[in-house]
Amino acid sequence: MGQGQAVVGTGGLPLNMRRAGVLVLGAASGAFAVAALSPVAVASATCMSAFGVGNGGGCTSTFGTVAVAIGSGATASATGLFGMAFAVGTNASATVDIGAKGVFGNAVAVGNSSTAVTKGTGNTALALGNQSSATAGSLGSGSIGDFNIATAVGNKSTAIAGAGNYNIAMVLGNSSMGSAVAGHNNVSLVTGSNSTTYAGVGNFNIASILGNHNAATANGGNNNIATITGANNQTYAGTGNGNFATTTGSGNTTYAGSGNNNVAMTTGNSGNTFAGIGDHNIAGVLGDGNSASANAGNGNTALIAGKNGSAYAGTGNHNTSIIAGNDNNVGSTTGNSNTAVVVGNSSEASSGTGNNNTDIVIGNKNIAESDYPAGQNNNKAIVAGYNSVARANNGNNNVAKVFGINSTAYAGDSDNDKATVVGNNSKASATYGDNNTASVFGNKSTATAGPGANYHVKTVGNGKNNQKP
Repeated sequence: MGQGQAVVGTGGLPLNMRRAGVLVLGAASGAFAVAALSPVAVASATCMSAFGVGNGGGCTSTFGTVAVAIGSGATASATGLFGMAFAVGTNASATVDIGAKGVFGNAVAVGNSSTAVTKGTGNTALALGNQSSATAGSLGSGSIGDFNIATAVGNKSTAIAGAGNYNIAMVLGNSSMGSAVAGHNNVSLVTGSNSTTYAGVGNFNIASILGNHNAATANGGNNNIATITGANNQTYAGTGNGNFATTTGSGNTTYAGSGNNNVAMTTGNSGNTFAGIGDHNIAGVLGDGNSASANAGNGNTALIAGKNGSAYAGTGNHNTSIIAGNDNNVGSTTGNSNTAVVVGNSSEASSGTGNNNTDIVIGNKNIAESDYPAGQNNNKAIVAGYNSVARANNGNNNVAKVFGINSTAYAGDSDNDKATVVGNNSKASATYGDNNTASVFGNKSTATAGPGANYHVKTVGNGKNNQKP
């Protein structure tokens, strides 16, 4: 997309356009007076037709309508009952086609080569700016809707509302487009340049943008909402009902859909947030360079507060992945009710390939793992410290805990094993047998239980090593 800036500020229309509007009204009243005295002399530049009287020179009306055109090549046409078409500018065009059963249509085009078209009952189209376009009611040869509003304010901007009823499309900026179509009660709003909103193919959808070079879409269902505040973002909510996607920042992609009642929220820059392919999934990002995904199931949650993190929850139901910190990677997948949490930096937590597995990390450069191989359940790996590792996998009901620095705890390769380290540079291993327990309380020490079953090893002190058998 090209570069551009919105032409309207907090004062409404820009100063040059407001001045132009005053001149247009003055010119219009003067032109009408001249036309009354000598209509032939001004027909090529200005025309007015009312109630079917004065047709010609670019203006056409029927009983109960008014058509006014001001400018070289400007045209205005109003048909039906109680319609008004008003065109100002070189080659400006305003058309009201109410139809045999319609009433109350209004089309206003102000600007060179601007176009305003309404078709149906109670539709309003306003195009204000050079090469701007507003269409309300019909999408051309498609179905006609009623009581739609399309407003485009800015140069080379487009607003379309129709093919349904009570749709609203409003654009404020240059080279932008807003569409609210193919359904009822859809709303499409753009404030900014080189941006696009689309709300439709369903009912009560809302797409909103505040900023430049954005794209927001809410469609393919009902009650979907997609919003953007920032620049160079893409946001989608739809292909289902009740989805919500919102983006604040720059260079982000946010998706909530392919299911129902999914929520995706991105606040930051260069982020990627996805919630969907199922129902009631939640994905949220707060910070820069993050990726959060909650999908391929129902009730999954992936949340990040920090930078350069990756959180995935899904391929199952009710999985949870949470990050608070920078440069972390967490996953709770391929199963149900798995949980992976990191509070710290440069750490990893991975739970899943089974059910009810839990990984928790508090600190920096740590690893907690309970996701290998597939089909393992009720394992827990917990780390609080620095540069430590806890693994509870390759079995069921295993628990590995580390509280310290440069330490390792491993429980697994069987069932009901427990490994615990409280200290630094120590290691506890309970493996290759059921119901083994290995505990270390001290520094530079080890405890090993297994291979075999029902071994219990406890090491207390520094620089000590114990093993069974």
